[in-house]
Amino acid sequence: GGSIIAALYCMFWTIFDPPYSQVSLNVLEEKNDLGETIVLETNHCDSNSVVWFVVMFGFQGFLLIVASALAYQMRSVPNSVNDSTELAIMIYSSFMFLVLRILVYIFSGALSGGNDSLQKARSLFCSIDTIANIVIFFSRFFREEKKERRLSYMTSKQLSE
Repeated sequence: GGSIIAALYCMFWTIFDPPYSQVSLNVLEEKNDLGETIVLETNHCDSNSVVWFVVMFGFQGFLLIVASALAYQMRSVPNSVNDSTELAIMIYSSFMFLVLRILVYIFSGALSGGNDSLQKARSLFCSIDTIANIVIFFSRFFREEKKERRLSYMTSKQLSE
């Protein structure tokens, strides 16, 4: 359900406020071999309205709050199916990267000239967050032997009773 909402949100964002290429010019103090001033021109995508970003950050925060409630409720589940530790680690890392992305977004509006670097940093934080969540989620499959031993022990114990 949440993925469909996020996909529809991105679709509406693209339809009603399509991204456009924003040119940033940065004049350097250095000069080239011919004595000319060096001007760096960089491009990044931008949106006309800040509301899209605020709603996106708010939705991600809401999902983290719901996931925190889920992790809190899962702590009483039997250990054989309890993934609350992995979920809590994913929530914590996602929250930290969300805070970093929000800070970078705020600073990108306040600083002039470094907007391209801040756009790259925000993209990098999003990518690292995704990679971290994938590693945290799939690492449990490499520790499956311990769970299988617990499950087989529990099953044999239940059968003997």
